[in-house]
Amino acid sequence: MPIAHHEKRVYKNRGVIITLAPSYETLEQESLEAVAPLWPKYPKTRQLWESLVNDPEARANWDMADYMAVNKLSYNDHGMTHALIVGANAIRIFDLLVSAGVVPDVVSSGAGDVDDASLVTATATLLHDIGNQVHRQHHEMMGAVLARGILDRLMPEIYPDIEQRVELRAFILHATRGASPTTSIRRP
Repeated sequence: MPIAHHEKRVYKNRGVIITLAPSYETLEQESLEAVAPLWPKYPKTRQLWESLVNDPEARANWDMADYMAVNKLSYNDHGMTHALIVGANAIRIFDLLVSAGVVPDVVSSGAGDVDDASLVTATATLLHDIGNQVHRQHHEMMGAVLARGILDRLMPEIYPDIEQRVELRAFILHATRGASPTTSIRRP
């Protein structure tokens, strides 16, 4: 059976019925277990991650992005499960890069520390496909637009300073939209 034609089941959230292969849930669980040992290094990242995962608006965005991608376009999963797998693995890759001496742009620019850079990476990967609910073409741009309201609501709890919050939000939205030729990686 092709990956786009999953076995039917009711998705974790309320609302639309979304089809998903049971083996994909196993991959989600394995990804979350693999990132768990890194949470103590990145407490702000974990806090925003948990806020997003438990946020009804974020969950509805994942549901509808998944519904449109899977049921309307016959793509594979592009919802919450995909976001969690990608997000967990992005944090793991981020940690490997930082451990190897790569200085994240968030840090070298002065916008934040390594935890803030991890938060940018994790948040952008969690929200990177929500624009699929609007249209597949340019979904990354729509995702950045849809993500802004969620970020504006959830980030003040972690970042009371508005200047830092807006700067980090800009990094998140830029990364949600995707890498550009101006993206740089600097080594010490």
